[in-house]
Amino acid sequence: MFSQVIALAPDSIRGYYDLGATYNSQGRYADAIGMLQRSIAIGPTANAYSNLGNAYFYLRRYGEASVAYEQAVKLNQNDYMLWWNLADGYYWAPGKRAQSAQAYRQAISLANEALRLNSRDAYAIGVLALCYAMLGERKSALGYLQTGLKLAPEDSEMRFKAALVYNQFGDITQALGWLRKAIAAGLSAAVVRDTPNFDSLRSDRSFQELFQAK
Repeated sequence: MFSQVIALAPDSIRGYYDLGATYNSQGRYADAIGMLQRSIAIGPTANAYSNLGNAYFYLRRYGEASVAYEQAVKLNQNDYMLWWNLADGYYWAPGKRAQSAQAYRQAISLANEALRLNSRDAYAIGVLALCYAMLGERKSALGYLQTGLKLAPEDSEMRFKAALVYNQFGDITQALGWLRKAIAAGLSAAVVRDTPNFDSLRSDRSFQELFQAK
């Protein structure tokens, strides 16, 4: 359908970045990059740069991912998701991990603002859990995670964040369990496969089994 949007409206900024985001979810990162670069060439947007950063991120091209995320934040400095992405880019980019803490803190601040508007915003709560986990603050991370899971127990993204949080604290059994639940709820197996947080699990048979039927 997004391809049809582009065919009917070849100057559609959104058509290109939506198609690029879809390619990202399928693990077709080279295709995603092409679509997102075309979107940006027509008219730069925070969403297009963010999705471009995601494509580079999953390809382990962290330096390029960080640059794209920086451009996204420049275009919209009030979106906690953009700051969260930037923090992750810095966390994995060589020589930039020290910069990630400030970006995670900014994501936390903006996510808390979102919660002041809607205290039941499960997505924002999940981002808070993960940001605190990446900062090594276990109590806060698990507290927000449990709140988020109570609000959205069947949500694939929340389950995925649970896996990321537990993995960050070295609880592999919990991480694998939540990954199974996330995939069962519809999360893209490509995203799980290509998220660098789980690189240490790649030789684990239980992790490999997650993709056998995908």
